[in-house]
Amino acid sequence: MRFTSIVSAAALTATTLAQATPSLVYQFENAFSGVGYVNIENIAVRPNGKLLLNTVTGAIMAQLDPANPQPEIVANLTNALGNGQPGSLTGIAETCPDTYTVAAGNFLFGPTVPGGVAGVPGSFSVWNVNLNSRRGNKEPKISQVASIPEANTLNGVTAIPGGNKDLVLIADSGLGAVWAVNTKTGEYYNAIQSDLFMPSAEVNFGINGVQVQGRYLYFTNSAQMTFGAVPIDLQTGKATGEVTVFATFPEGGPDDFDFKPNQGGAYIAVQENSVYQVPQDGSLNLVAGGGEDMTLLGPTATAFAKDGCTLYITTGGVGGGPTGPQSGQVFSLDTCAAGSKMAKKWVA
Repeated sequence: MRFTSIVSAAALTATTLAQATPSLVYQFENAFSGVGYVNIENIAVRPNGKLLLNTVTGAIMAQLDPANPQPEIVANLTNALGNGQPGSLTGIAETCPDTYTVAAGNFLFGPTVPGGVAGVPGSFSVWNVNLNSRRGNKEPKISQVASIPEANTLNGVTAIPGGNKDLVLIADSGLGAVWAVNTKTGEYYNAIQSDLFMPSAEVNFGINGVQVQGRYLYFTNSAQMTFGAVPIDLQTGKATGEVTVFATFPEGGPDDFDFKPNQGGAYIAVQENSVYQVPQDGSLNLVAGGGEDMTLLGPTATAFAKDGCTLYITTGGVGGGPTGPQSGQVFSLDTCAAGSKMAKKWVA
């Protein structure tokens, strides 16, 4: 989610690694799906290697084949949300083979909104999108899991590998909390709340990206510009210890992220134009963008391909400005070409 960046004087110094240059896979046309421009919020990689892209400029899930990048709409929840607004899709997590749980709701954008963008409390819900039924050209099976009127701004979504297969954890960026949602029964509850998850007066997005690895929930906080973790019970998603922050970014705001398979190291999309690798020691390693390099127009999420080396990066694009709107992008980055030795194995 694109937002106003702030700077922390207490931030760690970032190290720039020698790294391959991101390669543009696809830049969306402004006219795609008739929304004016496309802001890509999140990404998942299907078992077949194709990419699923959630957009906040319309409640649309698009599919992109990196080998033949011509996007298609695989799910459109605009009418399903039933609130008279175009709606948005935020987080996505694969909860069963080729079945995905997504968060949806409404956002306000523009210069009159503090921070430039904010969720609309009470508008958020959770959905399952089953793409197994698309085989044979059938439509995907889309079903609502739950409406969460108590939520402020549902954002990142994660499954719990090795734990409760029916449960997902969802970051609430405005409430500074993590919801646990049962994708089979629709039951939900506030699993974790912390001051280290909270937004700020300048930035409406606190806790943003989330991912469970081992017995820990890892998270980014966009407003506080941090990356941290909390130990959890894998059956309930509730905290079993204290929330810890182990990295603070020098500027911008960290968004969604992914871990490099088997080798560790989190690769984090950071506003306004960067991707950082953060190993277990909490050091910050700039691997793409940064400085005056505006190749990446508002990075929002990362996800590793099945080869464990190719990192896909999504961006939100630019909604206005002197050059007019520019839609979101998808890049690939070869993380095995250089700098991979910096990735230290995470112990969870």
